[in-house]
Amino acid sequence: MKIIKLIPAFLILIVLFSSCKKNKNDQKTDNDKFALPVWDWSAGAYLNFTAAPVPAIDEQDNSYYLFKTDNGDDLMVLSLDNQSKKRWLVKENFPGSNNNPGSVILSGNRLYFYSGSSFYCYNKDTGNEIWHFEVEFPASAFEYFIVKNDEVWLTYTYQASIILQKLNSNGEKQWKTEFANYSFNLGMASFGNKLVLLNKDLYAYHVDVLSVSMVDGSKLWTTKPDIDEAAENLSVDGNGNIYFTTYGGELLSLDGNDGSVRWTYKNPVGENSRFVNSFSVTILPDNDVIFPSGYLICLNDSGKEKWRSPVVSYESFTLGNQGVLYGWGTVADTITALLAIDASTGEQRAIKYTTLNPDLQSAAGPLALTHKGDIIAVGSKGIHCVTSLSTALEENAWAKIGKGYQNNSVR
Repeated sequence: MKIIKLIPAFLILIVLFSSCKKNKNDQKTDNDKFALPVWDWSAGAYLNFTAAPVPAIDEQDNSYYLFKTDNGDDLMVLSLDNQSKKRWLVKENFPGSNNNPGSVILSGNRLYFYSGSSFYCYNKDTGNEIWHFEVEFPASAFEYFIVKNDEVWLTYTYQASIILQKLNSNGEKQWKTEFANYSFNLGMASFGNKLVLLNKDLYAYHVDVLSVSMVDGSKLWTTKPDIDEAAENLSVDGNGNIYFTTYGGELLSLDGNDGSVRWTYKNPVGENSRFVNSFSVTILPDNDVIFPSGYLICLNDSGKEKWRSPVVSYESFTLGNQGVLYGWGTVADTITALLAIDASTGEQRAIKYTTLNPDLQSAAGPLALTHKGDIIAVGSKGIHCVTSLSTALEENAWAKIGKGYQNNSVR
């Protein structure tokens, strides 16, 4: 009887011990929980990425990459599953050249990319080609593209014009529009049924912004901001407002309805302000803008500073769940580190550099987040997956890479 009476007390002690142990684990700092290795993938010693490809992630956490091989001639299209196992690999000497590997868009069960003057649509599950399209002028090369409902809008230059081409879901031409007296297209984005193009004029005197109908390619408006140089790519927020940067370190916001300048922001700390690619600007769901111009700066919809972080960075930050931004930067003159930043305050939640794979440290390339909440990044010789502070992503948040919107164009 005495033994029987002791059993409940013994069980209570076990439960209390387990509870204390669990609470102790929960009290780990953010740094203890952050950027722990999940998996690494390497294709072998022969492979060196000539540019860090932007990872694309589907709803099953399969990841997709487009990159050049070390000889610079072949392109490789790779898909890994959520445990780093290779699903398929396509390695071909695609005609032309892709100057910025990583230009991949996922839509449904399809994967889209280009190389030189050829544009490709692949089955994302098998790695088999569905169709490809080539421009009539072999010397031309694609610059930007957008995919929406399996239809494609893409730009390329020919002589002294920008060509905007629309393809249907079978890769067949639907229409083509020519914009004369431009040397090249700096970027393209979409909102609703409108496209926005950022074009450099033929004589390099100024940059124009054009709004174009996605239905028939007709021009809706053109504006000529008082700038002669702009960074490549541009972003559009949830209200259709347009954002791009200049070589002088400014961030411009235009009204998507008529192209008028809403506001211009220039980092007042001149010594820490320099060229930032527009791709590095991150638009948050509430239309706040993250601008990594020396310091990491958050601007509201009116262009006013909400916070300024001491993090030194010129790279894009990716938004995870629970309002945490992830990206590369330098704090207190340390080496480049992987950072977790509170998107509402700019406060540093975690920093990790001493335990990261050296290959990952050296690259500081674009980041992608899986549904599970892990971070995928590409080094110079491999692909790496590490933990974040987010246990899972919000619905559709997997598509928020870099600029934050799934159907913005890539180059």
